[in-house]
Amino acid sequence: MITAMDILNVLNVTMRWLHISSMTVLVGGLLFLWIGFNEGDGPVSARAAGAYRPLFFFASALVVISGLYNFLHKTGLTAAYHAVFGVKILLVLHVLTAGFLATRASSPKRRRQAAGAAITGFVILALSAVLRKLSM
Repeated sequence: MITAMDILNVLNVTMRWLHISSMTVLVGGLLFLWIGFNEGDGPVSARAAGAYRPLFFFASALVVISGLYNFLHKTGLTAAYHAVFGVKILLVLHVLTAGFLATRASSPKRRRQAAGAAITGFVILALSAVLRKLSM
């Protein structure tokens, strides 16, 4: 017999997986736009960014939705957790904004924007490990 707790546990694991995999798609795509192209690869870089843009938007929506779900299902959070979480949210806004700008068709600073977003994405991953430790 499947109980409500079993369904909730499956939903929690699914949302955690969606959050991690969506962030991986975001950071991986931005990392590719940064190191996969040289300064002289303008038209090719623009085509790659254009092809990545719909996936970027979809992954961004999944990161926000699953992140909100995961946060709302946490209990017993400390002031330290909230402080680190606030910094993480600000960095997420940077990744989403820089990624949005980097995936535009005509973005003369594409490599720099993608680099900043990818590096910030790795900082977010490190903060996630800190948050995981603070929530135990």
